[in-house]
Amino acid sequence: MPSDQLLAKTLGEEFACTGEWWIQNGDEIANPKSTHTGTLTFTRGKGITLDIMGVFERNESTKGPFPFDERSYDMIWGRSTEAELITLYKCQWAGGSSGSFSSSSYGVQAVFASKDVWWEPNEKIAFKSLNLEYTHLDEWIGENAIKSHVDSIDGKFKVDISAETIDKLPRVNVGDYVMSAYVGVGVKASRVPKHQEIVEQAPIFHVESATSSAISIDEVRTIAGALQNLLSLLMYDEPIYPIVIEGSVPIAGDVQKSATMRLLHEPVGTRHPSDKLGNILFSLREVEDFWGDALKEIILAEKEGLKPVFNQFFAEHFSPSPFVEDRFMATIRTIEAFHRRTLSVDYYMKKMEYENKLLDKFLQPVKDAHLEQSFTESLKNRLKYGYQYSLRKRLDQLLDSPNGEEFLTLFVAKDGENEKQKIATETSTASEKDQKLMQWMKNYREAFVEKTVKTRNWYTHFDEDDRSQAVTDGLELEFLNRKLRLFLAALLLGQLHAPPEEVKSKFHHHKFSYLRNAQ
Repeated sequence: MPSDQLLAKTLGEEFACTGEWWIQNGDEIANPKSTHTGTLTFTRGKGITLDIMGVFERNESTKGPFPFDERSYDMIWGRSTEAELITLYKCQWAGGSSGSFSSSSYGVQAVFASKDVWWEPNEKIAFKSLNLEYTHLDEWIGENAIKSHVDSIDGKFKVDISAETIDKLPRVNVGDYVMSAYVGVGVKASRVPKHQEIVEQAPIFHVESATSSAISIDEVRTIAGALQNLLSLLMYDEPIYPIVIEGSVPIAGDVQKSATMRLLHEPVGTRHPSDKLGNILFSLREVEDFWGDALKEIILAEKEGLKPVFNQFFAEHFSPSPFVEDRFMATIRTIEAFHRRTLSVDYYMKKMEYENKLLDKFLQPVKDAHLEQSFTESLKNRLKYGYQYSLRKRLDQLLDSPNGEEFLTLFVAKDGENEKQKIATETSTASEKDQKLMQWMKNYREAFVEKTVKTRNWYTHFDEDDRSQAVTDGLELEFLNRKLRLFLAALLLGQLHAPPEEVKSKFHHHKFSYLRNAQ
């Protein structure tokens, strides 16, 4: 069975790579004295595994970072039968056998493949620059770098093909990084089974360090994840995933030259496939005015305090729970987190003031009642957080945000439209019509908030008093959750500086019309 070429593999694509493997044991990495034949495989759900014949012999200076330190390794090196240079990162011993035909297995956290270099022992993994590709990125960019023209003269065909790199976004400074986007081109040639010249285009995000420091492996994860989230939000509501992560590293002894390394790892939290894409919500052309601000907000989210909000929202976006009740409760948590992190006031009274002026007064009757200790403690814990806004208050304030209440009209069902039409036709004066429509919208908003709160209460406490007003039908709960998530998407886009009127216009698109008609 031939070995797979790792440099041709995308993230999440299964592979089986055969070659020779070794560890550091006082030898030069490029010229090991002892190697073991083995196969590196990636299988979805099982991760990346290295299986070798035999057992590595090591010295005491190469302790690993995991349990079974005497058998685990920070790095293992390899050379595939395709002549690729491979560095395996964070390799944990996963078992083996001893005897005449001994073998060893290792779970591998990450794989670095290159034509030119390995990572050196104890070397800090960091890149001069990054190139990132994502699913559906070419559709989002909306440019074709390859152009062809076919002529037919006297029955003979002539095909002219031209390909030219297209720069699409200006360089943007984002914290310690400089980011840009372009559509690159390349040619692949093959002579088996027949001669072919294949011209390909690849839409790419390019990231460089704005300082003299290189981009660490932790920063790679942050940047790749932030762009994944941003693109998924702009192309809502299908998830977008990174498919290629490549970094540029210097070649030892030649500061003028760089080598490319491809990073492969097991994708985490990618249960929702990205194999189709409907109408794009915001294309590249439509975000150019706020693209730089959006990048800063989402990449620097940790500094701004929004990281937990994005993490919670996209955890359900990329890997939703199979149970609609769990998905709904995750949405509610995200709404509350967003409110806490974005509004300057999220309490009825400051905590210190509440504790000094009211809490003791509330607790005194509890102390005087001489209740069962567990009951007393329960009441104390409930009263302790009495200064915080309720979910009802948080929803009301978010609906008061730009286009908040108007956003609810996206969900008004056909019977609601009929009622509004009835008010419009049966009202004699314009002022009376406006008043009745305002009252109708107020009632609709209150009912929507009430239903959401009662549903949250039911799935939190399962108190029978809440059940009659809660949404318990699975399909209806699914639609309620989708409405709330769409509202959250609008709020997050606003936080990324998307103009409110543009957000409202986009969400009136027919792709969301099923929510409008869902009963």
